[in-house]
Amino acid sequence: MNTEPTIICPKSQAGIKLTEPLAAPIVQSVRVAHGKRLAQKDTEIARVLQATVGMCGGLQGIAGTRSKEIDGLDVQVLGPPGTASANGGLV
Repeated sequence: MNTEPTIICPKSQAGIKLTEPLAAPIVQSVRVAHGKRLAQKDTEIARVLQATVGMCGGLQGIAGTRSKEIDGLDVQVLGPPGTASANGGLV
């Protein structure tokens, strides 16, 4: 049983087996593209978290001790964007 995928040439309609050496550059380019998108999303999430922490701090400043703390929004854990947080992740 042949498990290698086949690509059909649009001009000649010939089948071309997609072997590992032929697919390697395609796989690598997809990995790089996904890695870049993931890094962009991580940066975006860090910015949203920083904005949320800032808003919570502002609300605490207005409301004083009457406001409840929100679990998971510890300013010491987050730090500035692009730096390592206390729990080991990038912020």
